[in-house]
Formats: sequence, C-alpha cells, structure tokens
Amino acid sequence: MAVDRQQGKAESVLTFAQTLLAWRRDQPALRSGTIELRPVPPAQAKALLMWKRRTVSQELLCVFNLSEKPQEIELTGCLNVTVSAAAHDGKILRLPPLGYAFLTSC
Repeated sequence: MAVDRQQGKAESVLTFAQTLLAWRRDQPALRSGTIELRPVPPAQAKALLMWKRRTVSQELLCVFNLSEKPQEIELTGCLNVTVSAAAHDGKILRLPPLGYAFLTSC
C-alpha cells in the first residue's frame, strides 16, 4: 500500500515500522552494545536465531523465529518482554511464524 494511504493509520505497516525504528533509537544496547550469539536447542538451530546485546546500562535478549512454523523456547532468568510478536509466560517464549521478541533483564 502506498505511504500516503498508510499515514496516520495506527494499524498500518508504515506506523509499525516507524514505531519500531523510534523504539530502536532509544535502546543503548542496540545502538552501541556488544553482541553475543546465544545457543538454541539443536533441533531449532535452523528455526531460531538468538543473541544478546549489552551495554553498561542495558542488556537486551533478541530472539527471532526464522521459520514459517510456531516455535517455543525455554528462557531462564527473570525477563521482561519489551517489544514482541510473541507470548512469554515467564518461562516459555512462544514465537509465531516469523515472530520476534526483545526481552530485558528484570
């Protein structure tokens, strides 16, 4: 859909992209943090990509489902979902097809 037809519509792809980019600019760990790839279960190695970005003031876990099937992964520690197209019950992160999650430490 053309940009002029999406402007000002809360549910548009344009608004989603603008909101996500604005959020990204406010995250120190995404702008200048170190990056550490995190292991995923071998059975999900082709489906999930996970890394941690870290600065002195922020730690952010980034999880992406690269498959067209829902994926679940157990995450340990206290994590708060910051931005997500996923569900997290405090232990299991459930990602929809092509879903993502950004989580911060409690």
